Amino acid sequence: MRFVPIGGAIAIIACCCQGSKVIPPAGYEDSLVSTTTNSRWKRVASIGYVELPLERVSGLEWQALLAKRASGSYPALAGVTISTDTSGYLASIHIGTPAQTVKLILDSGSPLTWLSSSNISALTPSGSSAGSTTQQLQSSVCRGTAGCFTASSSSSFSPLVGLAYQITYVDTSVALGTIVQDVATWAGLNWNMTFGLCSFQYDPVSTGITGGILGLSPVTALAGYSSLTAAVQSSITGTTAGTAYAFNSPTILTELVRQGVLASQAYSLYLDDKGSGNVLLGGVDAAKYQGNLIVLPITSPTQNTLQVQLVSIGVNGSASTTAVAATAVLDSGTTLTYLPAGAVSAIASSIGGTVQNSQVYYQCNTVSSSTTVDFHFQNNAVIRAPVSLLIDLVSRSNGVEMCRLGIVAQAISSYYLLGDTFLRSAYVVFNFDQAQIAIAQIRYSSATNVTAIGKGTFGIPHAIYNSSSPGAVNSLAGNASSATTSGSNSMVSQPWSALAKGAPSNARSSASRLTRVLWCLPLIAGVFILTV
Repeated sequence: MRFVPIGGAIAIIACCCQGSKVIPPAGYEDSLVSTTTNSRWKRVASIGYVELPLERVSGLEWQALLAKRASGSYPALAGVTISTDTSGYLASIHIGTPAQTVKLILDSGSPLTWLSSSNISALTPSGSSAGSTTQQLQSSVCRGTAGCFTASSSSSFSPLVGLAYQITYVDTSVALGTIVQDVATWAGLNWNMTFGLCSFQYDPVSTGITGGILGLSPVTALAGYSSLTAAVQSSITGTTAGTAYAFNSPTILTELVRQGVLASQAYSLYLDDKGSGNVLLGGVDAAKYQGNLIVLPITSPTQNTLQVQLVSIGVNGSASTTAVAATAVLDSGTTLTYLPAGAVSAIASSIGGTVQNSQVYYQCNTVSSSTTVDFHFQNNAVIRAPVSLLIDLVSRSNGVEMCRLGIVAQAISSYYLLGDTFLRSAYVVFNFDQAQIAIAQIRYSSATNVTAIGKGTFGIPHAIYNSSSPGAVNSLAGNASSATTSGSNSMVSQPWSALAKGAPSNARSSASRLTRVLWCLPLIAGVFILTV
């Protein structure tokens, strides 16, 4: 999912269901909810993390919610055309007094959390064709799965005067509203949340429309106006009405860091093979991945995009791979995975299939379900995706069962998309403060072993860093006697939160973490002791 604020951003869509919970952080105690502070957790010391279970919504129900964001062309992706997605993830939160339940798209590429007002209305921006009507919006959002918020029914609702916003998405859809505050209850937290209340929307497709966004991207400058009237007039006329300005959107991660719940603007994403999973705000679950959790630099951190370097594509562990050497966007808001046409043709050839309508088809019984498509990234990171998790369609042709992979061939592009068909094989950690993404081969498990993400360059627990990781070269330079690097692929394991002046002097190089187990023991001062 993508929106176009000032500077632009890529959205990751993931979603969660009811039953979200907060793990009481070490050093916190559960207290009665205060009517003045709206804070459930009373801080004593240390930092915690928030767990959001995920549930997949598929088929027509999802299409009715997200058709406009999942189809059409992404202008920034020269040549990449996004097919209609048929699955996704939704988040349930409770907001207001008494609480009203709405379902939002959890979006790592959108900074502002917003939900639809019960009086949502349609508008048509200047130069645009007619989109959904007000009646269609009311039907698909307020009386549909997402739900709308009625501000007048909440005794704790508080508008922030003089703050209106407009967000335009790459499919030209638009959301306009005001910045407000109300008591929110989600993931076990009860707090006074700042968010956008959307009063006007434009949907160019005239189909289902998003009821709201739970934004998790870094702070991003958005188009702001002195009043909602000015925002609407500016959109309709194509000229600036009232006072227009750029403002930094309030974000969930920033607020949780400010309140001391999280140490960093970071989270991890786990999508299992059964249509569920979780998001850990501020945490990493070591039980959900296997092998090395390797840190990659975000290639365009100033653009708030989740891009990493994809080196090549292979099949079934073969040493022969097809070079890609392109930037890839990790996007859970996209169901399928989009790769260069040459790489897709090589995959088809390797499994005895053919490319039809830009996707790989093969006879199901001729390929073992354990066969993998291998994604080789920078820093020697490799994710092996079983074809059984890549299949997005099974059909019959002349009595033969045919399988189609959820990988789409694209012409040359500035970057490609790795959607849910890829992410179900990868455990991913996003650390916006350090412009890092860490990836590992996923492990499907109901077990948990969660550690909070700390501050600093080496804040991701149990991760493997190397000299191309942001800040790693400088941090390791002063420890040359104990941390050996022999090139860009030399790995250094740093399972502690680095101090402000860099990593501890006992940093140890490691080409593999399979032979050692590293644990972190947090102390009151926030310093971590490494035990091997």
